[in-house]
Amino acid sequence: MNDVDPHNIVMQIPNVDFDISKNIKNNGSLLLLLINGRFSFEWRTNLSRNDHAELIKQNIPPVVSVSLEQISEIIRRDISFTEATLRFILTDSSRLPRFIFHSHPSLHIKHLTEFLAIKKIISSRQNRPNSYKITHHSTKTEADIFGYTPPSSLPASVALNVAEHNSILRKLNFRPLLNETLPVSIEELRNNDFETVKAMIFERGIENETRPYIWPLLFNAIPFTDDKNLINQHLEAKLKEYKLIKKRIGLHTKFQIDNSTALQDIQRVIYFDVMRNDRNLDAFKGDDNPNLNLLQTALTVYALFNRDTGYCQGMADLMSPLILIFVKKWNDDNSLVTFYDNSEKTPEEAESFIFWNFVGMMKLTQHERLFTRLDYQQQFILERSATIATSVHQPLKDLLDNNIQLTSLSFLFRPILLLFKREFKPDDVLRLWDSLFTAKVPYCFPRFIAASLLIMIYPKFLLHTDGTLGEVMNVLDGSMEKTEVASVLQVAKSLIKKVEEPYPKHKYVYEPLSESTKLKNYKPKYMKFRE
Repeated sequence: MNDVDPHNIVMQIPNVDFDISKNIKNNGSLLLLLINGRFSFEWRTNLSRNDHAELIKQNIPPVVSVSLEQISEIIRRDISFTEATLRFILTDSSRLPRFIFHSHPSLHIKHLTEFLAIKKIISSRQNRPNSYKITHHSTKTEADIFGYTPPSSLPASVALNVAEHNSILRKLNFRPLLNETLPVSIEELRNNDFETVKAMIFERGIENETRPYIWPLLFNAIPFTDDKNLINQHLEAKLKEYKLIKKRIGLHTKFQIDNSTALQDIQRVIYFDVMRNDRNLDAFKGDDNPNLNLLQTALTVYALFNRDTGYCQGMADLMSPLILIFVKKWNDDNSLVTFYDNSEKTPEEAESFIFWNFVGMMKLTQHERLFTRLDYQQQFILERSATIATSVHQPLKDLLDNNIQLTSLSFLFRPILLLFKREFKPDDVLRLWDSLFTAKVPYCFPRFIAASLLIMIYPKFLLHTDGTLGEVMNVLDGSMEKTEVASVLQVAKSLIKKVEEPYPKHKYVYEPLSESTKLKNYKPKYMKFRE
């Protein structure tokens, strides 16, 4: 029996019986595989290879495989809270023995059927909600991964570019529906050194429940230790520092604010940004939502804490996910907030924690430098993103070189500035940020993500736009959210390997952003504080 290539496993469900013999418990795992663009199910016994011969003697196969092309219908039956079954009806109307799920059956079957439904492989019947009809037997090939198959009527030059593009994607290990291994858990954090954990996170991401414990470590907002006393001492020290910063800001008089255009601008821009930001999410709905006040206060403190950077539109987009993952709920009078670890904090303690995580994130990504000199840094970053992409994709280089509206790549700057937060679904953004924050050079990773996206949407530019900036931006806005983040990350990781030393422009690609020491143009007297 051949072992399954882990890269082909889309889903693996443990503790599943194959009910081929009523008198023998035949336990194993049910796998959903993707091989050469085709889905199939495979059940494998838990018994060791030494016991396979005995199974075969009893007419019990150690492995059962069935492709989706052989299946016409899948029927689900919930037997009890701890047991549910799936049965496959084949195209010849025959039925396989039941697969009986014992571990979290409802959760696993729901996960499986929702995945297949999202991929438009199955659809539920209106009059039989537990019956699923197979609607699609194979996934797309490299020739049509972007929703089209190049027709024979295409000009020869375009057809050649498409063919070369697909060849480049294969060399970059691009695969549709790329399956990632399980994300990093809290147990792995406890059982490994931190550098090992970071490498694991870069490849696999973090469990949703574990993320709020790990991100503060990446931002140096808390120390990497199991000693709760040390952690609490650190948080108390940072809270004291935060209160001092906040107190100093509070020393501005109404006269000072009224006579400082810069201070007025900061307050006004932050207010309107906060009022617009993520209001579709439950965590930020309602004008009296305490999370809005938390966001506004922490951003205001940051703007006057880091005077070189100040506040720029878009920072609210970067801070709001921190509130989403750290804050669970507020009590009825908003005097206390429950955090991810079920601890209760005062509003000011919550502000401090969010603030210092944001400070760490801005330093880690060099976004504090990016926001300081947006006009200069935009060209700096986009030139390096273009170098990465065009170093492996000659047709893309030719397209950009021959179109003056696209050469600057200005349409990619907002995604980079906001760390792709508006381009992907919320869960996908968090997964992308997991890899970004744990990359060997975090501030460079957005350049590789931008290059990856540029390569992946090249056919859209080629076939669905007239090359003007407006049309390209429309295509970009409509394409990113539909793009598999796992595939984007895989291409980005392959690009990192392509520009490793001795690649001639390695140092150019990895050059850090320049750091400005020039303060914003508000009067120094307004920034002089007394203790």
